[in-house]
Amino acid sequence: PYIMAELMHKYHNDCAGPDFFESAAKEVFGGSTAKDSSPKEKEGSETDAVKGDSVSEAGSPEDTPGTKSMEDLVEADGSLQISREHKVMFVHVPQTNGHTIDQSKLFVHPKKATVGGHNRIMDFYTREGINSNDFTSFAIAGHPCERFMRIFDSVKEGTDRNPQEVEWAKNNIGDMTVDEFVKKGIPGEYSPFQAMWSFMFMTDMTNGDTKMGVDNVFCQEQFEDVVSWVNKKYGPGFLQEDKNLSAQTVRQCQNLEPETREAINDHYAMDYCIFGFDTNNSEVDTCEAR
Repeated sequence: PYIMAELMHKYHNDCAGPDFFESAAKEVFGGSTAKDSSPKEKEGSETDAVKGDSVSEAGSPEDTPGTKSMEDLVEADGSLQISREHKVMFVHVPQTNGHTIDQSKLFVHPKKATVGGHNRIMDFYTREGINSNDFTSFAIAGHPCERFMRIFDSVKEGTDRNPQEVEWAKNNIGDMTVDEFVKKGIPGEYSPFQAMWSFMFMTDMTNGDTKMGVDNVFCQEQFEDVVSWVNKKYGPGFLQEDKNLSAQTVRQCQNLEPETREAINDHYAMDYCIFGFDTNNSEVDTCEAR
């Protein structure tokens, strides 16, 4: 996992830092890009923008103990990836193999709804009793361009059988090639295509600062590190190696037209920088989130 101090040093000094986030954070966390157009992703999420809750200097809403039982709290969490038993939260960024985590033993509870959806870290802190002092959070980052290609294929083909996503693809992709789609402009307002950092960073509403809100970030290409960390921390057998992962990480970006690749790299520039991925794919399996 990342040592967070090192990540924040990179964020502030190498990746445009506060100057970039002053405008980007307002757009993502307080504007239309925070709206999610997929009902599957809305489930279990009270809000994508930060509203209502005060945020402490540590970056978490102030925890006001309630009167609900553990069973009621778990039930109220809905499909959010929260384990109150293990004090852990998982931020599922689209197309980063998060479904394997969703289906793991971490979130098994008699009162727990089926876990799933892509929610921002701030969504978790809207839930009663959730705070950064008691709960650990983690997420997975994938190579930005390769992740985009998987998203494009999935959305165009409607592989997750989401009716609204199928309709969106029909209206916005149709029979376009990836080159034609990218030339038209990657729709950053549509949740699946949003940058990974937007799921993991959050805004402190007391001072407007935007900061990393996830404790541990792993590389999708080193998924065995996730398995090792989960099983060591929470018990043997909580998470199994995904035998189909190699099939999900087929390299496609090296074959793109140069203009298309450049546009994708520009769109996800902050992801490349923050998570340390190689824009040329010469070392696609190397990132610094481990």
